[in-house]
Amino acid sequence: MNVEPEKIHALISILQSMLPSDQEETQEESFVSTKTTKNKTAITKKPAALKTKATKKTKKTRKSFVNKFDQMPEHRMHKEDTLIDKQLNVLPPTPRDRHFQPVTVQCRICGKQETVSPSLIDSQNRYKCNNCCTSSG
Repeated sequence: MNVEPEKIHALISILQSMLPSDQEETQEESFVSTKTTKNKTAITKKPAALKTKATKKTKKTRKSFVNKFDQMPEHRMHKEDTLIDKQLNVLPPTPRDRHFQPVTVQCRICGKQETVSPSLIDSQNRYKCNNCCTSSG
């Protein structure tokens, strides 16, 4: 598509005339011209509006956060859901009181004797106490 540069400039001037007068200066700065030299594109001018927005974002400091959810009526809404609780709790909670007989074992490194749960050891002659496990060697 071949478009003459004069027509492009005429279109730009028409569009700029539609803008308010204070935005004309920033609009002229926002055009970026590029040069292409041996597979490299160099930007000669950056828009001034983008520079100021980026620096303002980084300079903003975060004020102390106030949790507005604590002041909303939804804050205690879950405590009123007795109907769904009754539907979900078909069975009562299972007690977690599995009893075990502790086993007396001797550490194979330092010789210290301890009573531990049988689920913590593979065999009684391969037991290492916590001090020997955390030390090097």
